[in-house]
Amino acid sequence: MSRRETGMIQSFINWITGTGRTVHHTTTFWGCPKVEVTDYDKGYRSTRIRKQGFWGNKNSYRRESLGGSWQGEFKGVRSLSRGEYSGDYEGICFRCKGSGSYKGHVCRRCGGSGRWHKHHGR
Repeated sequence: MSRRETGMIQSFINWITGTGRTVHHTTTFWGCPKVEVTDYDKGYRSTRIRKQGFWGNKNSYRRESLGGSWQGEFKGVRSLSRGEYSGDYEGICFRCKGSGSYKGHVCRRCGGSGRWHKHHGR
């Protein structure tokens, strides 16, 4: 994502027409950088918060539909000593779109649960 933020008038036009992409950069209560992206064409809203935690080595990403239903999230930590990154991905299975079946069969990627989970790193 680029650093460019969507202006107030363009955000209003995107909201009224239901098209386009709106980007807003803010900070959390603790001063962590926060980016909120609303993509009206694809129907999702994502929130990314960086430099969380006592050492500033934690990041999180959350995605939800415009209706408010949860689609997925990522929480990760960078090791201070080795610089390696590890994290947990969890969300709705992208292959079966959360239904648990794909082309009339049990989805192999999520095992029929409709939810996808993966641990990355150490």
